[in-house]
Amino acid sequence: MNWNEHALLWSHASIRIIDIRYFTLQGEEAPPDYLLPASGFLYVASGYASVHWGPALYKVNRNQLLHGGKGTRLALTPEGDLFAYYLVLYKASLNPPHSRSLQHLYAETKPFETSYNCSLSQASLLQVHLADMFRHWQQSQPMDRLRVNATFHQFIYELVRMLEERTRSGDEPDLVQQTIRYLQEHYREPVTMEELAAMFSCSITHLSRLFKRETGVSPIHYLIQIRMKHAEQWLLGGQTGLRDIAAKIGYPDAFYFSRMFKKHTGYSPLQFRRQFAETRQMPIVPDSPLNRAGSDMDEPVRPLYNDNDNHYHLEKGENTFMQFAKSPLMATTLLLGVTLLLGACQSAANSSPSGGTPETPSSATRVYKHIDGESEIPVHPKRVFTDLKVGQLMALGVKPVGSASYPLQTGFFDITGIEDLGKFPLNLEKLASLEPDLIILTEAWRDGGGYEAFSKIAPTVVIPNHGEDLGEELRMFGDIVGKKEQAERWLAEFETKVSQAKQQVNAVIGQGQTFSILNVRAKQFFVYDDVNMGGNVIYKFLGLKPQAKVLSDVIQGDVWEISAEVIPEYIGDHLLIATNKGAEEALEKNRYIWANTAAVRNGKVYDINFDLFLLTDPISVSHQLDMVTKMLVEKNR
Repeated sequence: MNWNEHALLWSHASIRIIDIRYFTLQGEEAPPDYLLPASGFLYVASGYASVHWGPALYKVNRNQLLHGGKGTRLALTPEGDLFAYYLVLYKASLNPPHSRSLQHLYAETKPFETSYNCSLSQASLLQVHLADMFRHWQQSQPMDRLRVNATFHQFIYELVRMLEERTRSGDEPDLVQQTIRYLQEHYREPVTMEELAAMFSCSITHLSRLFKRETGVSPIHYLIQIRMKHAEQWLLGGQTGLRDIAAKIGYPDAFYFSRMFKKHTGYSPLQFRRQFAETRQMPIVPDSPLNRAGSDMDEPVRPLYNDNDNHYHLEKGENTFMQFAKSPLMATTLLLGVTLLLGACQSAANSSPSGGTPETPSSATRVYKHIDGESEIPVHPKRVFTDLKVGQLMALGVKPVGSASYPLQTGFFDITGIEDLGKFPLNLEKLASLEPDLIILTEAWRDGGGYEAFSKIAPTVVIPNHGEDLGEELRMFGDIVGKKEQAERWLAEFETKVSQAKQQVNAVIGQGQTFSILNVRAKQFFVYDDVNMGGNVIYKFLGLKPQAKVLSDVIQGDVWEISAEVIPEYIGDHLLIATNKGAEEALEKNRYIWANTAAVRNGKVYDINFDLFLLTDPISVSHQLDMVTKMLVEKNR
């Protein structure tokens, strides 16, 4: 915009103030949508919010100013504890008489109706004028109204002067520092490039280029490094569970957090805690630009669950077993433990030769080393409980006595006789009643009670949340439950199955054709790598080629979530789409974004079920291989 022209038109304007308001919104409180009855300025005095201003969506923060004409739609969604803003409504027109050239300039420029959004380094000067106008607007005396009119002209002068000086000097707002500050303050929340670009009124490409030029990494990579640094602090600061840490640093679940943490530090979260908790000498995250003083470690650890005596939680400085002993579950578990102990002693006494040492078969138990230490486990367990790894056990012919709810809902397993112990945290009283002789837990679910609590019920083995490789994970389970031969047999059969599937797929898929997997959620878009959601089947087992940016940014890089406008950049010759439940409307609304890609034009788009493709156990993957093979062959034959 030519701000000198704006200044000329404002100087010839007749202005009448309609209203001046000051609003404070607490938490998620949002006012109803509002159509401006006249032209107006909105100035953010404090906090952050998403603002629909006419057809545009902005992420606004302190000292940001928006202008719009009559009829502009205003819809606010605060993001934080407090959001405060001024709204000044006015009517303006050119004072007659005016020249034809001035009238022509007004018709072209429309300074009183044009929408714009700006963030100025000296915008706090404007707030002084706004506060003065608001204070005098509350009075009804003529001198107060005259003061308001005079101050409004000062407000306009300062605003146009700042905008004109910025344009003349060529100075751009320090987008990089503003972005860094926002990421440091909002790393606990979902953040996308689309939101950042809207907040700072620039394109995603422009912001990414500036940010990487100054920091050496992308904004999303920088955000990940902030989160990893805070995760390290939480891991070394106490016994906060992985789910709690994930929530504190902005990740949807402990599994994705664990995966990202290992990718960036080389350690699983629990390995990191064990290795560095005593020395508190943390390894440096590679290539980290982070150098931020302060920490949020002084925040209180919030209890995750407290509405059920069976669902207890960790508190700072409190022993896990003591917590377990405080709950009503203590009697059940201790009684069970004593009963098992006495039974074992009695059994040993009955089988011991008179006057001799009790003989225990050498194959009865063995010591198994795992994430939380060493456990004496049965060589051939008969009653195994697992939280999520049902498919791994059943591939070996071992049906667990119970598990968490999720793996029982896929439809891939015969779940007859498997007790459903619900969602996180597990009901330990119910678990004790199953009388397991072995408990196998992922490190994230182990936090729902603590290792000591589980090990009082039965020997407990803690394993990584995600297996690095399907074969290695199955071999690990074969070792744990004494089914090594069964593991090798299953893997050999699966290898044959994969070979046959590759032959079928290669017969219909041209060499060099590329693939992408897009996950559509209600407000987010994700591109999947080669771990799950069909990526392991497509890229690893079938050996199909990932699209170039999927390979560089997702599989080999840190990208997972992407903004809507860059989706076409990640779509190859074939596109698999997994839509979350409740996101069907978002899918239909955004299909136009990738409508012109080769995959769509050539009819190479495949819909897959998000829930069915999320699990990575052997049985689920075998079914997924069947589904993907059939899908590709039928559409490309």
